[in-house]
Amino acid sequence: MLVVFIPIYIVITLAVGFYASRRIKTSSDFTLAGKSLSTLLVGVTIFATWFSSMNVTASPGLFAEEGFVVLIPYIVAGPLCLLFIGHFFAKKLYEMDLVTISDFFSIRYNKRVELVISILLVFTYFHWIAAQFVALGVLFNEVMGIQLSHGVLLGVAIVVIYTYIGGMWAVSWTDMLQSFLIVLGLIILTVSILMETGGVALILANKPEGFSTYSPAVVFRNGRSL
Repeated sequence: MLVVFIPIYIVITLAVGFYASRRIKTSSDFTLAGKSLSTLLVGVTIFATWFSSMNVTASPGLFAEEGFVVLIPYIVAGPLCLLFIGHFFAKKLYEMDLVTISDFFSIRYNKRVELVISILLVFTYFHWIAAQFVALGVLFNEVMGIQLSHGVLLGVAIVVIYTYIGGMWAVSWTDMLQSFLIVLGLIILTVSILMETGGVALILANKPEGFSTYSPAVVFRNGRSL
């Protein structure tokens, strides 16, 4: 079933990009969707950005091995950063009519500082974006038998095409679709797991020692921790 569903999803995603291109009239439409995104679309886009493939494919394994402590960076740290930036900076930056955060440094300092900041920001995103494409490559490999490297290139091509054609409109609309499928898939997966394992109580009854710890251990020499 997945072998059929994935190509259909790819076609729908590209179709969304082509449809979104009809709303691109200016550079502001492309980069900022003309600042016309609704609160719902902005929220969904933030969710899809933060709830990435790492959370779907990697975090569950870490959670099973380490327990609740691994959730702290995702449940506490991430939202706190977003709330902090939103409360103290977002409104003022929005009123400055910026396209990217680098534009602020050009206005506040000069073009040279803007260039340096832009380069630094590019490097900070390498690991994040690479993780998404590797996850896509793994998906294509496991479900469709496509070689991992080819799967990564296919994922890159899909994202670049619909983003290049539809800009932020395409990104936000595809994020809406992806968020819906993520939530739906997690609900179905949760119900299936609970039915197979006998419920949450039975799962927690067999949890390893330290699973419910919320603070990380302090590691000392010789592997001993307190």
